[in-house]
Formats: sequence, structure tokens, C-alpha cells
Amino acid sequence: MQLSLDQIAAAKACGIAFTPASPDQIQRLSMQRKVFWIDGQPHLATRDGSFFETAATLERLIAGEVEAQQQADLAAWEAGGATEPSPALAQAAPDPAEQRDRLEDAKAALRVELERRAAELGIAFNDLFSTPGQQAPAEQGARARKPRADIGAKRAAKFRGPNGEEWSGRGRMPNWLAALEAAGRGRKEFLIQGQW
Repeated sequence: MQLSLDQIAAAKACGIAFTPASPDQIQRLSMQRKVFWIDGQPHLATRDGSFFETAATLERLIAGEVEAQQQADLAAWEAGGATEPSPALAQAAPDPAEQRDRLEDAKAALRVELERRAAELGIAFNDLFSTPGQQAPAEQGARARKPRADIGAKRAAKFRGPNGEEWSGRGRMPNWLAALEAAGRGRKEFLIQGQW
């Protein structure tokens, strides 16, 4: 998890100390989400020096610190004190238009990168995200299999019981036929004549 300067400051305000991580620790603790990247360097977060915090725990601590700072700013404002919100409060509520612009910029950059990678591999960019129905067949003359027209349709009865019960012969055997077979009667007795 990459940490910003504001996140580091909030974590340190909660009593978190960051120590550089060794290659062995990176290997063991990365999958547990306990390695944090600060200025491109791996670090571990700890409160007591022996137990390393996970990303989820650190995020909760940072969110709690930001919320506490917001409460303090609100109390100071209500008391007539400071009129400027703290940097943590300003960080917590980014401008929606600015967020939208950043998202659009990120999308454009990703599209350019994907187009470049696709060109390197000799793949047309439009072929990357097409659905299977839109893709051309791999071989000349190859056709896609047609879906069955009778999916979900009721099947014709193949067996009829003494009380008019019917069974198509597909799926689980009905209880009425299982009981008759257990009583010693044969399944062929109940075949509907003329159909099979």
C-alpha cells in the first residue's frame, strides 16, 4: 500500500512508527498486506515494535485520526476560533469536478498504454474487449454453434402412471414410478404406446 504524506502524518499521530522492511520481511508479509511503500521504499508499521499492522488496521486508524481532526476543527469553528479547516479536513472532501477530471485523465492514460501494448503484440485495440459473439471466427469456414431452440420447452411424456401421472423420462425418476418399481412392476409397463 502506497502511503501519502498526510496518511503518514495521521498514522504517526496515532502512535504508529514506520521501520524499513528487509527483503525477507517483504516476502513473508506482502501477502498479509503489512508492507507499506513510502517514497518507493518498503516499510512496516508498528505500535509496539514487535507486532506489524495490516493495511486495513492502518486505514481504520488513519480514518479515525482524520475524523478526530474534523471534530476538533468543527468544535473550534463553533467556538469562534479557527475559520480555516485543517489540511486533513480539506483532504477528506475533494472537489467532485477535480475528481472527475483526474478520473478522465487516468482513463485516457490507461487507454494510450493499452493501445501501445496491443500494438507491440500485434493485436488490434478493438479486439481486446470485444465479446465472443462480436469476434470473427478463428478459421475460415468455422461457425459458432447455434443455441437450442427447445431450451426450457416441456418435453413430451414417455411414461404414464395408473393415476394419469406423466414423466418424460428425463431427470430424476418421479416418486410414483419409483414406488411402482419397488413393488415389482416394470418400467416398460408404463411406456406410452405409439410414441416409442
